Amino acid sequence: MRKLFLLIICSMLFTACEAKAQTPENEFKIAASFITVAHFVEMIAGENADVISIMPVGQNIHDFEISPKQMVNLEDCDIIFYNGLGMEGFIEKLKESSSGDIEFTELASVLPHEMIIEAEEEHGDHEHESDPHIWLDPMILKKELELIKDTLIKYDSGNKNLYETNFAESVKKLNELDESYKAAVSEFKSKEILVSHEAYGYLCKAYGLDQIALTNIHASGDLSSKAMADMIDYIKSNGVKAIFYESSEPNNNIKTIAKETNIPMLRLNPVESQTDGENMDYFSIMYENLENLKKALL
Repeated sequence: MRKLFLLIICSMLFTACEAKAQTPENEFKIAASFITVAHFVEMIAGENADVISIMPVGQNIHDFEISPKQMVNLEDCDIIFYNGLGMEGFIEKLKESSSGDIEFTELASVLPHEMIIEAEEEHGDHEHESDPHIWLDPMILKKELELIKDTLIKYDSGNKNLYETNFAESVKKLNELDESYKAAVSEFKSKEILVSHEAYGYLCKAYGLDQIALTNIHASGDLSSKAMADMIDYIKSNGVKAIFYESSEPNNNIKTIAKETNIPMLRLNPVESQTDGENMDYFSIMYENLENLKKALL
């Protein structure tokens, strides 16, 4: 009887410990600077982690400012993933306020300096004028996902196989996406794209395209009347077949140019934000972008 009693007690203790190990309180906590970075982390973590996006959906990452309350809520994070290259103006403030126990992982650190695309001219008050939209090159994103995988394994080696499997699956899909773009671009009659925002440098560099942008990397500044007239003349003189906008709806500049030149407006999504009702899926968005590029350049 005593032996049976001890077995029951041991069983209860084991069950309690196992339950404790599986509670959310004992899992490491992950945050990402904005929805795009959160999406990339989730590609590798799968359902094994609940990733917090610091910037709420629907806001502009270039203008977002973090609140003191948010900074306090992030104090118990183990890892904060962010893009870098000046994308998140709030990240240095967050680093300065942190206790020092948080690991800040910059995805852009995978790029050597010579691969970073700089703005052609200085704009505004931004200290950094590098193009931060590195994920638009699938081969660069592959390196970013590898960094995410390695960071997650360091904190959660027990799920190493899961992270490596998810990484391998993502790499396969990225390679297929890359091949699809290369095949399409080889058939393009034109390699020039007219875009609303100077965000496509890495996409263009990867596939031999050239972007003509209405606004700079940080999407600031409106077109002057002269700039608008010059752009309309350029489109008419060079047979540009479409103008690309990035958000869910084209802005007034895009609408005016399209109306004056009688060319269609097509979306070229930089995978930078998410509006209500939109699904954040990198591969679906990139394939949709490719279809719109075909309409303009074939």
